[in-house]
Amino acid sequence: MRAKTWLLAFFYSASAADQQAGENPLRKTINLLQDLNHQVEDDGQKAKEMHEKYQCYCDSNHAQLTQSVEDGQQHVSQLTATMEAVTGGNAKIEAEVEDLEKMVSESQTSLQEAEATRKTEHHEYEEEVFQAKGSIAALKEAIPAMKKAQNTGSSLTQVRPLAQWLVTSIPASAARQDLVALFQQHGVYKTGSEATGGMAQIIGVLEQMLDGFQANLVQAEAAEREAAGNFDELQAAKQEQLRAARKELEDKRARLAKQREELAEAGEDAEDTKRAIEADQQFLSGLQDTCKEEVTTYEASQRARQTEMGGISEAMTYLTSDDALELFKQTVPSFVQVTAGSRSSRQAALQLLDRVKHGEYAGQISLIQTSVRTEHRGRFDVVYKMIDAMIQRTKDQQHQEETKVAWCTREIRNSEGKKSTHKTAATALQQRVAESEDLKDSLTEELKLLAKEIKDLDSATAKATENRKAENAEYQKARGQRNQALGLLRKAQKALGRVYGKDVALVQKTVATETATLEDMFSAPPTFLQVRSKAQEGASTFSALAAEAQELDEFLDSTSQPSSTSYEKKSNAGVGIVGLLQNLVDDVEAEGTQADKDEEAAQSAYEQLMTESTMVRESKSRAIADREEDRAGEEQTMEELTLRGEETADQIRAEDDKLQSLHSACKQLTDHLEERTTARKAVVESLSKSKAVLQGASLEEAS
Repeated sequence: MRAKTWLLAFFYSASAADQQAGENPLRKTINLLQDLNHQVEDDGQKAKEMHEKYQCYCDSNHAQLTQSVEDGQQHVSQLTATMEAVTGGNAKIEAEVEDLEKMVSESQTSLQEAEATRKTEHHEYEEEVFQAKGSIAALKEAIPAMKKAQNTGSSLTQVRPLAQWLVTSIPASAARQDLVALFQQHGVYKTGSEATGGMAQIIGVLEQMLDGFQANLVQAEAAEREAAGNFDELQAAKQEQLRAARKELEDKRARLAKQREELAEAGEDAEDTKRAIEADQQFLSGLQDTCKEEVTTYEASQRARQTEMGGISEAMTYLTSDDALELFKQTVPSFVQVTAGSRSSRQAALQLLDRVKHGEYAGQISLIQTSVRTEHRGRFDVVYKMIDAMIQRTKDQQHQEETKVAWCTREIRNSEGKKSTHKTAATALQQRVAESEDLKDSLTEELKLLAKEIKDLDSATAKATENRKAENAEYQKARGQRNQALGLLRKAQKALGRVYGKDVALVQKTVATETATLEDMFSAPPTFLQVRSKAQEGASTFSALAAEAQELDEFLDSTSQPSSTSYEKKSNAGVGIVGLLQNLVDDVEAEGTQADKDEEAAQSAYEQLMTESTMVRESKSRAIADREEDRAGEEQTMEELTLRGEETADQIRAEDDKLQSLHSACKQLTDHLEERTTARKAVVESLSKSKAVLQGASLEEAS
């Protein structure tokens, strides 16, 4: 309607001037209509191109923003799950750190208490050893002096200074009290006492005290060695436990600090991602509204433009129809008739143009036909320009479309190539992850085996230590019992020696002679069995002598009557008993010597076992550390590979989205491309033939 109004106004205002200038006003009007239609078409084409670009912008940004929001939400979900897991892990590690700190503190306190207890025990041992050695030294000096005084017939009063010195020289307070009571009992402190009968009893008691101190010293030294060994083991075990606990505590603190840092970073990342999601969502919402408004505006513009072009076309139809031309010949003086030949060329060109007057080309063809009909001088320069312009526009459209199709094909091929490359990389990453997982499982199994071997080794060494302690305790017990037995046997020997001393000396001299003779028969030192055999031979000699003495006594008894007032010692029987006691002493000492050798060998074997076990344990511990380091490396590798796999998956999804967008955008180009190409060729061909016909060629020549 707007075009018709403008056309009528222009027509009535310009007709008079055109007639005066000798120009055909109808021709000029039609030309103006054609120019106006071209402007409307050009504006429509530009608007279409702008709309397509804007629509592409909307589609690509909508896809990218939608994917960005989805990726961001997935990333936030992953971060949330990670933070929850890390928070739970941190709580567990904090509890473990607290337990380890408590264990370290308790172990340190326990070790300090054990060290204090050991120090007290050692101080008590040193005090006991000091008293025992001082008492032994004093008794070893006093007993010979007492025996010398006894042999010289000194009285108890004469040994009083010696007794007082002995009392003051013995460090043990209990022993001093016993000595004072002993000396008081036998009248050593009584003035004027000349008795000597109690000297032997005092000497016997002093010898018993000496034996007791010596036995106690041996037991104290053995107990001290055992206590020191036990403490060393306990201290080493506690220190190793403390070292391992401190190392574990340090590792857990470092791990806790690292995870807290990662938790903070994850929180910041989550907040940043949420803000980015919110910004994308806001932009996406605005983009959707803007793009929807643009579509509505473009469609309204297209409808208005089609209406305008329809009005122009309708006006052209009215002005250029055959009836209108005949009417204008009669009513418009300036309208000139054309020649018959020109009419024939016009009619042929119009028929050629009618063949392609449909679809999107109908309006432009109609304008060209109008120009052909209204050219009154038979000169079609304007028509030629219109035909050439339309041919060029049609070819340009074809070229642009072919360029776009080629671009679509190239982009789709490139995107599919990238997608294939990413898929190949993803498959390789999955394979590497599987290999790393298998290696990690293998290392885990190896670590379990090494841990079991260390556990078994610790169990074996603990069992060996327990057995060694039991063996040593049994040895110490047997040694103490042997010392006690030797003490009792020697006390019995000394008691009998005071009665049968001279007879025993005579027999020992004889036994020594016979033993020396027997020893000459062997070049090597006597073994335990040989010593025992010699002791048995000595016992036989004592028995034989005792038997001879018994026979002599019986003979004397048979030849003389015993006196009722005289008493003779049972020397023969006493000597035999002394010999038996000596045999027992030899047996016990030989057994003790062999037991000492066995204990020394057992201790040496145990120490060798502990040394070897320690070396093996250290080797396996180093192997565990190496395997754990390798496993940690594999876990880190798996994390890196997994992250790369996720990135590759994102790249594959991005290429899928790009391909989908390309296929969607290019589908409009590729659909019916061949039909449009054929139609354009037909248009170009018809236009070219029409031009040729107007230029004077026959229809057959143009074809």
